[in-house]
Amino acid sequence: MWTPKRKASPSDALLGKIRARAWKTEAERDELLKALGAAGELEAEDVAWMAVESDAAVRQAGLALLKRQQYEASSAAIFPFLASKTEAVRRLAMQALEQLAGGGFLEKLQGFLTHADPAVVHAALDHLRRNPNERALPWLARAISSAHSPAIRRKAFAIVETTPSTRVAPVALAALESDDEELRFRAVQLLSKFPEDSQIPVLLRHCRNDSTRVQDAAIAALSPVLAASKGTWTDELLPLLADTNPKVRQLASRIVATQPPARIADAFLRTFKTTFGPVRDRAIEGLRELGPEFLRAFLERDHGGDPAQAALAASIAVTIRSAEAVPHCVRFLTGDDWWLRDRAALALAEIRDESTLPHLLQMLKDPESNLSAAAALGVWGTPKALPGLLEAYKQADTLKDLRLEILDAFARMEDPRIGPLLQKIVQVDPDPLVKEKASSLLRERAGQAIDTSGSAVGRTFQPLDFAATPEPSLSDLLRHARAVGASDLHLATGTVPQMRVYGKLGPLPLPETSPERMAAWLEPLLTGGREAELEARRQIDFCHKDAELGRFRTNVFFQRKGPSAVLRLVPYEIPNLRDLGVPESLWEVTGYSQGLILVTGPASCGKTTTLAAFVDRINETQAGHILTVEDPIEYVHTSKEALVNQREVPAHSRSFARALRQSLREDPDVILVGEMRDLETIALAITAAETGHLVLATLHTTTASSTVDRIINAFPADQQGQIRMMVADSLKAVVSQTLLPRRDGRGRVAAFEILRNTPNVAGLIRDSKSFQLPTAMQTGSAAGMMLMDSALLQLVQDGTIEPRVAYERAQRKEAFEALLTAEETAS
Repeated sequence: MWTPKRKASPSDALLGKIRARAWKTEAERDELLKALGAAGELEAEDVAWMAVESDAAVRQAGLALLKRQQYEASSAAIFPFLASKTEAVRRLAMQALEQLAGGGFLEKLQGFLTHADPAVVHAALDHLRRNPNERALPWLARAISSAHSPAIRRKAFAIVETTPSTRVAPVALAALESDDEELRFRAVQLLSKFPEDSQIPVLLRHCRNDSTRVQDAAIAALSPVLAASKGTWTDELLPLLADTNPKVRQLASRIVATQPPARIADAFLRTFKTTFGPVRDRAIEGLRELGPEFLRAFLERDHGGDPAQAALAASIAVTIRSAEAVPHCVRFLTGDDWWLRDRAALALAEIRDESTLPHLLQMLKDPESNLSAAAALGVWGTPKALPGLLEAYKQADTLKDLRLEILDAFARMEDPRIGPLLQKIVQVDPDPLVKEKASSLLRERAGQAIDTSGSAVGRTFQPLDFAATPEPSLSDLLRHARAVGASDLHLATGTVPQMRVYGKLGPLPLPETSPERMAAWLEPLLTGGREAELEARRQIDFCHKDAELGRFRTNVFFQRKGPSAVLRLVPYEIPNLRDLGVPESLWEVTGYSQGLILVTGPASCGKTTTLAAFVDRINETQAGHILTVEDPIEYVHTSKEALVNQREVPAHSRSFARALRQSLREDPDVILVGEMRDLETIALAITAAETGHLVLATLHTTTASSTVDRIINAFPADQQGQIRMMVADSLKAVVSQTLLPRRDGRGRVAAFEILRNTPNVAGLIRDSKSFQLPTAMQTGSAAGMMLMDSALLQLVQDGTIEPRVAYERAQRKEAFEALLTAEETAS
């Protein structure tokens, strides 16, 4: 329907002249305004423009005309000018509204703040910013917590920040519930200016569950409040001892340390009695940092009325290495809990109270605990245990594992009887493995230690003098590679040998490799049928082992000039997660009983090393069966708390898929898949993760979000919907990593992008919205997530890497441009 056209009136001509400023003198202007004022048919929208004119007389005349109208009509006519691009017009419009409302203007502002037009809300906030008023705080609180845009909420909070009143604290507390991290951060900072005990519970909650930035601000705000508080916040503080953020744990430790140890012990048992895994481990570690008196407080609480609390107290008691713990550990040796018996035996061995020796020797007769007793006596190393261990050895004629453990105990004793004893075992023991171990220990005692694993632990090497050795052997080159810290050795016919050191490939001072020289270097590698396999397949992968130099992942292949080889140096020891710089928030994934954990990244970024560190942590902390499928085996895991079996493709199984399918019949708890190469392997890995196994694997993808797409897109289109559901349920974490050169030139450092499977992330995967995963990661720092750009920025700020390196690797480079400019300006 057409809008009826307004009927022309005599005042239209007057309005046109005034708008066109059709006067020559002020007197003519005043006559025009007087004539307009005498007109009776004017409406608010006809003259509203006059209220924002730069000419003061026109403004006053316009306001006078608007005051003849109802306030609602006049204000509605003014509102459109609040959206003007000119600040002067917006300010004049707000002044007009203030004059029209008179003494009730402040109450009118309350309505402006809830107006549907954002321009009106912005204008109201601008007015309050220029004229702060304590009465407006409740209205601002509603604007902050409403569905307004982030810009409006932040502008409203900026007004609260500048209001000189203690009544801003409740508004700040309300802002802490916002989904805007910037608002929560500023709210914590505002609360720190008005410290009160009532803020403590809320700030403690944000110490535990928020982004790192807000956590740090909450810690800073809490420290003085808790220090001055007369209340006891033990129950609220203790959960923070297990937080993944070290700063949060430090805050909790600092305050908890001021409380009586007995009170802390009781509260700790209440808090953590039903908590297990890494969370409990971190909490107990926090207790240790408080001091020995806090641990001793648990000694008399290991047999209370609550079984869960008593069990937790006992598990803490066996970590104490002092005389007070001895009677408790002796009592645990005969308890029902195998783990507690094992830990108690170790504690007694390290305390070395001779009155406990008969108890450990008696434990050797227990079929369930004899291995623990033998290991503990080996740790103690006292020759007084030799007769008892020898008797147990004789009785264990069918228990090979116990005999092997007792051999280790023998080897740790400084006693002249050990040498002849080992010699006799070599002669009479029926088991070849036991005889070989006894022989190896005997050689070690004679100073002829051997290293059958090729680990060469602790060896140091000198760089090769190429001038003195113009024709080095393969061992010479590998020894030189170890000496200079190389990661790879490249040998190719017709090319100068090269080494990669700290990520940079460079030539060695040698001539181009002749076919004869290449054949000599390959000869020690191509043994045991490998030469025939190379001829048939034209390339082979395997692990080269050298008793002196260690292990090398090796690939031999043909290129246009002849045969070539690349040997990657495997570190002697498996690094731990702390050494690799893996964030502590990610360590807890090793405590999962099922699910899929993926480590991704480009070639040569350290994926295998990170996986090995994960497996080693599981091996040290959990009793279970770890099965690995690798091509080839690089890091050798010895069984610790867990049983570890490592299978190599194709030596032990024809393919990853075949080995993975067979592994499901081998009762594994943890399965490591060296690489998910094909659809069948990916499908089997997801199935294993869904059926109660923890699966660790690698993929060659560069970001966490692309990893999800890579898995799903590997399947036919008609199966992808079902696979999305399975991945959303089974995926636990994706760790994408890259290696970067250190600023000081001493090696490389890893940067990690971390995706954790929160309910929000699982929903995005199910709904085929993986493109939104980076946003979820950016806002999910409280759940341990991190984008690669954030990790790079942190490394730059710590001075670990150069800004240029971070800039080149970053996804969004604009965030690094300022750092890069500052660095280049300074230089």
